[in-house]
Amino acid sequence: VDVDPHTLNIDLDDLEAKITPATKAIFLVHLMGNPCRMDRISEIAKQHGLLVLEDCCEALGAEWDGVKVGNFGVGGSFSFFFSHHITTMEGGMISCPNAEDADQLRIMRAHGWLRNVDQAQFSLPDGDLDPRYAFVNWGFNLRPTEVQAGFGIHQLEKLPMFNRRREILAGRFFDFIDSQSCFSRPHPHPLARPSWLALPVLVRPNAPFSRREITEYLEYKGIETRPIVAGNLARQPAAKLFGLQAGDFPGADEIHKHGFYVGLSPMQDDQGFERLLDTFHEFVISKTARTSVAA
Repeated sequence: VDVDPHTLNIDLDDLEAKITPATKAIFLVHLMGNPCRMDRISEIAKQHGLLVLEDCCEALGAEWDGVKVGNFGVGGSFSFFFSHHITTMEGGMISCPNAEDADQLRIMRAHGWLRNVDQAQFSLPDGDLDPRYAFVNWGFNLRPTEVQAGFGIHQLEKLPMFNRRREILAGRFFDFIDSQSCFSRPHPHPLARPSWLALPVLVRPNAPFSRREITEYLEYKGIETRPIVAGNLARQPAAKLFGLQAGDFPGADEIHKHGFYVGLSPMQDDQGFERLLDTFHEFVISKTARTSVAA
């Protein structure tokens, strides 16, 4: 399903058009911390009898209509990678609506092993099986360590402060972007309260410079940039494994061609953030002044 360049999230019209009798679930991404339209998505899922899964890896603390993301479907995934809202160095979290689902996830996390769960809900067919070494499902080896837990506990205490700071800095950045005719940026729905992971921006097609020009300038000035989640994933070499064709996703192509983001750290001080805005402004002034002289 394509994405909407105005939100960076799933294109809801394209979503509805691509539902078939074979469709089982909707897997959402709350991209860059901007919540998807959960009212309409919930209606679509109910109408077609679909499960909803949420990728909240970039959206820890974001809300839709006062409800935290990760609470709308049968499961929500969160990332605690070092560049995300909080860190356990590696790893993450899955939220789910009931204890039974949580136990199944714990089993899958540990090789399909019947450990760290309520064993009373499982009946073992072979009476000679030692329940301490019973395997009831397929699984992985994804168990977190105590060191990761120690990091995470202290990071959780700081999360409200981190997210308040993200909200303040993102507001300042987007106010600047809105004052510049050569840029656009994603606009959250009025019912959404984003928890921005980073600062995404798109260069308008009629701007007097390209995305490459501004990203090269920012990098030259010591400000790292990234494509918006690898650009159009259908253009990646691995896309051939899934039969994706780049031309089928015009919204993703627009973001691929014109979009990029810069980092958003809650630890950045005001002076450093002003330098970021000043660098953007210096570049825009240099390009617009040059265009005016040429005209």
